[in-house]
Amino acid sequence: MNLPPGVIYLIIRLPKLVLPPALVYALNRICNFAFGVSLPAWSRVPTYILSFPILLTCSMIATNYRDRRQAALRGAVLAPMYPSRWPGGLDILAALVQNFKTGYSMGLSIKQLHFPFFMDTVAGDVMDDQCNTLGHTINTRILFENRVCTSFKPFLYLYLLTLRIDLHR
Repeated sequence: MNLPPGVIYLIIRLPKLVLPPALVYALNRICNFAFGVSLPAWSRVPTYILSFPILLTCSMIATNYRDRRQAALRGAVLAPMYPSRWPGGLDILAALVQNFKTGYSMGLSIKQLHFPFFMDTVAGDVMDDQCNTLGHTINTRILFENRVCTSFKPFLYLYLLTLRIDLHR
């Protein structure tokens, strides 16, 4: 008997859901055993809940450090970061969703793939000002993940040349 895909997904994600509160619980027990100091009962639940964003923040700091270190080891330069006011780039995501709802998206549709000069007609309002300021290649952090976007036409042409999509007519 095969398990449903939802159960398999939950089993795969369970360690990430259990780890932050388990770490807080383990640290609380260790501090209680070793030093005789523990969290008050009223602060345990908020601490368990706040362990998720704290671990996410630590993970982001570690990822940024690793990326900068790897780039320095290879002599590379990281793309400049797109400025965001909200955590996780939610303001950028909200602007992209709003542009998509009004019918003006930054993405490529199947109709535009055959048109060679698509960046002249598809450049998004959200990224256009920042591309003029930061350059043709920028790094946007959307939902706490790096997304590198480019509007440099030779890179886009190279991408389209190597794109392997079977378009059935």
